[in-house]
Amino acid sequence: MSIAVAADHDVARRWHVRDVGLWMFLGTIAMLFAAFTSALIVRRSTGDWADVHLPLILWVNTAVLVISSATLERGRRLGVTDRRRAVPWVAATCVLGSLFFAGQIEAWRELSRLGFYLPTTPAASFFYVLTGVHVVHLVAALVCVGVLLGRTVSSRASREWPYAAGAVSTFWHFLTGVWIYLLAVLQAA
Repeated sequence: MSIAVAADHDVARRWHVRDVGLWMFLGTIAMLFAAFTSALIVRRSTGDWADVHLPLILWVNTAVLVISSATLERGRRLGVTDRRRAVPWVAATCVLGSLFFAGQIEAWRELSRLGFYLPTTPAASFFYVLTGVHVVHLVAALVCVGVLLGRTVSSRASREWPYAAGAVSTFWHFLTGVWIYLLAVLQAA
């Protein structure tokens, strides 16, 4: 076995272990949101539930997040053969992720202008908690995308880039899916 092939094998093995850790982390996040959903369903059935009208910006945020998933995926695919071609796509994902974050802050501001705060009603509390926990995870993923962007523009060639891009993309796509799920749960609430 040549040195290059052995090095590629070591990189793949290291990233396989990291992928297992990533999927365990994503499973934990999924269980967290499943527990919140369960609590929401139980709490909603108590009879004193007052709906919160979801701000329009949430639908715009959803489109922004779906587009950001597409840009990251495009960058990941292009970067496998030529990382330079991935730069604008990964950078666009950073910008779109930041827009989502700003849009979420605007949604919270809009609700507070309408008099809905965290302790106002159970529905408002669930809205703030669910979207807040999602934003915390999204900020973590945004940091990962930023690190990936740094590695993408780096002049050093790296055998690990496709693995790192795959892991970051998996995290980002997962959070996009979680957001769509949360929006459906909150819309039904």
